Amino acid sequence: MFNMYRIGVGRLIVAMGCFFLLGAWGEPIAGPSLSLSTTVIDLGTVKPVDGPPQVIEVRNTGTESLRIDPILTLCTCVEVDTPSMVVAPGETGSFSIRTLLATYPGNDVHGKVRLYSNDLAQPEVDITVRAEITPEYIIEPSQLDFGTVKAGVTASHTFIVQPNGDTPVQVERVVASRGFTATVEEIRPKNGETKDRPRPYRVTVT
Repeated sequence: MFNMYRIGVGRLIVAMGCFFLLGAWGEPIAGPSLSLSTTVIDLGTVKPVDGPPQVIEVRNTGTESLRIDPILTLCTCVEVDTPSMVVAPGETGSFSIRTLLATYPGNDVHGKVRLYSNDLAQPEVDITVRAEITPEYIIEPSQLDFGTVKAGVTASHTFIVQPNGDTPVQVERVVASRGFTATVEEIRPKNGETKDRPRPYRVTVT
């Protein structure tokens, strides 16, 4: 039997499915049998902050104790609240997965939590965690093309560092490769513009 639930909490979408394996005439599976409430946690588009715990239910539909050891995180973007667990036959246990996105180095999150169990039919089960982090700032344009420049001739291009949200972004310094120099200045609000909004920066590369 398969049940699909979609739970919306703000911009959080979690797809949850429950699988129950029964033997002949509806008898429980002999030995331990692992069933998870979900194998995918899709957070959608989120801000770069650590998320709340997501509870994963673990059901043992077998006739013997289910041992899960270890529960491993395969990405720095997640943590679990327990390294192992035991679930009695016919019972349901749970553990939590928490996303760690405040210091995650990228914007595209694709992590996994792997469960190792004594269920011979599925000794390894992965839970996938997906998210798209909204960047704190946007660089426009993302590339500067100087084209062909003659020796001894100076050429300059600029790009804008634009805050992407309500959090201020401070550009302290810009490091340029050999042969280039870079200067940075905060773009002050024009007449009529709101002064309490996060300000962009202009970077000039010469």
